[in-house]
Amino acid sequence: MHILTIPEGISEPIPVAGGQPLEAGKEYICTNAFAGALMLTPWRVVIDEEAWSLRSLIKVDHFVEQEFNPKLDWNGAHIWLMRAGGWGDLLMLTPTIRELKKRWPRCIVHVAMGESHKGLFNGLGVIEESIPMDYDKLLAGPNESVTILVAFEDWIEGHPGAEKVHIAQHFANKLGLDLDGNHKPDFIISEEEELWREATFPRTAKKRVGLQYMASALYRTYPHTEKVIKLLMDHDIEVFLFGTKGQLTMKGDLPPGLTNLTDPSFDATFRRSAALAKSCDCIISPDSAMVHVAAALEVPYIGLYGPIPPQLRGSGKNGKGLFGEAPCSPCFFHAERSDQFPAGMPCTDKGYCVALAAIPPEQVVEEALKLVSPIIQLPKQNSGRIIVP
Repeated sequence: MHILTIPEGISEPIPVAGGQPLEAGKEYICTNAFAGALMLTPWRVVIDEEAWSLRSLIKVDHFVEQEFNPKLDWNGAHIWLMRAGGWGDLLMLTPTIRELKKRWPRCIVHVAMGESHKGLFNGLGVIEESIPMDYDKLLAGPNESVTILVAFEDWIEGHPGAEKVHIAQHFANKLGLDLDGNHKPDFIISEEEELWREATFPRTAKKRVGLQYMASALYRTYPHTEKVIKLLMDHDIEVFLFGTKGQLTMKGDLPPGLTNLTDPSFDATFRRSAALAKSCDCIISPDSAMVHVAAALEVPYIGLYGPIPPQLRGSGKNGKGLFGEAPCSPCFFHAERSDQFPAGMPCTDKGYCVALAAIPPEQVVEEALKLVSPIIQLPKQNSGRIIVP
């Protein structure tokens, strides 16, 4: 972690993709990766009507992180957790937050995250903060109360323990906490979100399946999703496609029974999508956000895994993980770009994860049909491994 000091006198704040703008003369705590990016950026700032290179003016100092001691009494303390990750990673922090509040009911938990993820912890008694973090805000604990920052940069991507321990417990390990096997994430749907779902997508007599079309990166995206959609719709199932707003553009009329929630006209925010997921009979998703949403809401789900085994990711009693067979799986690869694959591996040339591709779409649908309509089954498939988290 590093402390950034922004130069005085700049004419306007420095914009940060996915984070809060950096203001003149202020100090911010940021990740090593962000500090490195600023030291390399060609961005120019204006001071007294003259343009300067930002990297020639910015000051970067190492931030010494204190170790969290679980033997101390943290009641009344401000505990800051910092994770610049996606929806899924932040959801898997909630078991740690739950354990903190169980052990020290009067502790105040802050979570610093990207601006686009604000609202994820609504109803959970968490104070949501921005990254990069305002250093003055961290230091200004009310009534001189104890404040500690626990940062999770590269805790999943670069720590060997993440290849051996469930992601929820691995997060908790940073604080020396034992979750005792309870890896289920927490998420609370508001009354307004429930009403939006009921008004926009009321239940019909049809079975309802939610499907996350793709993960945030291609290496975790299931390549046979369109075949799965067709097979589900052959059984007259109502299918909802989850994803980022505007992610999928489909020309012409959609097939009857298929709803593309990434269409901006639905205004299906992440939280509204979660509210709709709660009404589904089953969720199908790659190793990404909707698997964790389903686990939190206790909706049956089928998780699709290749780079990382399901026993290190899946949670909740109603989930099944399908793990693709391939000589290179699990590879534990973590991409830095959405289109990146591990160098020199078959996936790089093919443009998809070969382990995920080995999971037959018929098997995915068969397992989903067992959850939504137990008497309907497709012919047995021999490939792929089923793992119940």
